[in-house]
Amino acid sequence: EHDKFVDKDVKKKLGQFYTPTGIAKKMVFEVRNELKDLSERDLVVDPACGTGVFVVETVKQMSAFLSFDELIKFVENNMFAYDVNPFSVIATKISVLNTLLEIAPGSVHKNNLLLGIPALNNIKWKNTIVDKEEKEFSIILGNPPYFKLDSKALKDIDGYDAIIYGQPNIYSLFMHWGISHLRTNGTMSFIVPQSIRSGLYFKNLREEMKELRIKSILHIDSRQNIFDRAEQAVFIICLQNKPVCNTKTRIQFINGNQNVLSEFSISRSKLMMGKDNNYMFIINKKSEMYDVLEKVYKNGTTLSVNDSLVKFSNGLFVWNQHKESLADSSDKAIPIVYGGDVQPVNFQFITSWANDGWKAFARITDKTRPYVLSGKRLLVQRTTNFEKDIRLKACLISDDFLENYDSYFLENHVNFLCCNSGKEEILTDEIMYYYLGLLNSKLINYVFISKSGNTQVSANELNLLPFSKNNVKDISAFVSKYLSELREHQEELDRLVCEAYDLSVNEINMILDYWGEAFMKKLQFKTNSRHISQLGRELVTDFVTALVELIKNSYDADAYGVKIILDKPNTPQSRIVLIDTGTGMTQSDFENKWMVIGTNNKITEPYTPKGRKKAGKKGIGRFSVERLAEKVQIYSFPEFDPPYRVDINWSGKLKLDTG
Repeated sequence: EHDKFVDKDVKKKLGQFYTPTGIAKKMVFEVRNELKDLSERDLVVDPACGTGVFVVETVKQMSAFLSFDELIKFVENNMFAYDVNPFSVIATKISVLNTLLEIAPGSVHKNNLLLGIPALNNIKWKNTIVDKEEKEFSIILGNPPYFKLDSKALKDIDGYDAIIYGQPNIYSLFMHWGISHLRTNGTMSFIVPQSIRSGLYFKNLREEMKELRIKSILHIDSRQNIFDRAEQAVFIICLQNKPVCNTKTRIQFINGNQNVLSEFSISRSKLMMGKDNNYMFIINKKSEMYDVLEKVYKNGTTLSVNDSLVKFSNGLFVWNQHKESLADSSDKAIPIVYGGDVQPVNFQFITSWANDGWKAFARITDKTRPYVLSGKRLLVQRTTNFEKDIRLKACLISDDFLENYDSYFLENHVNFLCCNSGKEEILTDEIMYYYLGLLNSKLINYVFISKSGNTQVSANELNLLPFSKNNVKDISAFVSKYLSELREHQEELDRLVCEAYDLSVNEINMILDYWGEAFMKKLQFKTNSRHISQLGRELVTDFVTALVELIKNSYDADAYGVKIILDKPNTPQSRIVLIDTGTGMTQSDFENKWMVIGTNNKITEPYTPKGRKKAGKKGIGRFSVERLAEKVQIYSFPEFDPPYRVDINWSGKLKLDTG
């Protein structure tokens, strides 16, 4: 319970994501048969025990088939738990002793336990990664910390060179430690970030994992409701030190409330890709879709092959490394294209950002000159929302933008398609239209979500997508013809792309049926019946009241400043721009709070995370934007989620561009 008293920022810095009891129970239940088969020679360990939830649930599980005296003996002699935090070690010991008291079958056993309290010396204050360990374990359970390691930290760590690539995350070292200390026929179950599925930094670890049998994967669909006061995309993977050949893996999809959405078994060869694809995991909600994916890869070619004429690269301009060059206007400066400028099919250059550090322009200096680009480019946003099925946001730089600016910088959260021989060379329209069509198709988005495990859309992952060389001219001509209204012709585009991979009519329909309405999600305002009387403009009587309500929203978001810009007033192009420094709404908050009329969250949560008494009273701030303008664009920058944009036309539709 001490997790509740740890500041969120401190917890994030330490990589502490304490495991909910329900998740721990599920993981222990996953190895219940292996626990039954343990002998007095077998050892169990949690290498990052936190408050001891895995140890406690293991004790409870084993109490079902061991006598109390046998259980006490096993806990004392065979159960190990380590943590770098001494407070966690104490908390674990207390939790285990309390559990034993609860399990004790009668007063005699309880009294004996209290008279001779076990020392639990195998629950230790220890740096698992650094300190030497000679023992091997039959069961390894855990939820390791998650944070990136810098080069300075790596200097103090030996024995992990085999799996380190680029900038590793501490959890990958725990995974390697577990694999290295797993006995033959032993079982290891970890809950880890989904980035392990496809991230380039984990390719060496995945290569190591290919030597182990994968008993099961429990895929958690949401980052919400997993860890208290933290959002992290995770899955549970159960590995066994057993032969791999001709084995199957049980795949289970569960939501944040741990309800099972689907379950099936799949052959190892379909689950884990080969060396050419960095041993990425293919995880899909439907077993029948694996055959479709196999066909797509067979009929496509990745851009990572040596003879590829094009490839994806990421923008090289890192704004916070060139602060001295940033500028507010184009006077002696050129534009910076950020990830937020890139939306599905549409490019929109944004000149005002909520982040005070971001500027729309930068001067060309000796330091920034190597990053200057020009001409039309195909762009792909590098960070998108994990929960959303539509993950690829691709567009072409608009002609209007190029008419106004001869050159520009691409910020490092933007990927772009370029010539393999050099980034400066401009690709033909035919090539760019073709790849734009593929990246905006349901099929390629489906392939991407099946292999991608995090919010990043890296150039490496794009280069490992299977691109067909068929129907190039037809797809390119189609995209060129309908570029401005491509979404209205989505199904025609999808069928063209599917045909390029020789998919059958049935297979094409499977792809289209899977997506349903997800590709263009339409949102509707939700109301509670008792608040219907609040609806209407009567609640916001004038422009001043409307602005005050929006400023209250900023205050409730813990903003320390609000900027209001009146742009081109008294003209048909006039607009009001309101920018604050507050915490951005997550997409879940937007849909379930901002879009619900008259919510009571200000009653149930009267104070902000920084302790402010919330100013809003009616939950009607959203009506203020209706009073101010017929068309609205909302940009949100959540702390732990990628940014997103919402377009509202009060006389028409509401569209959420999230990817």
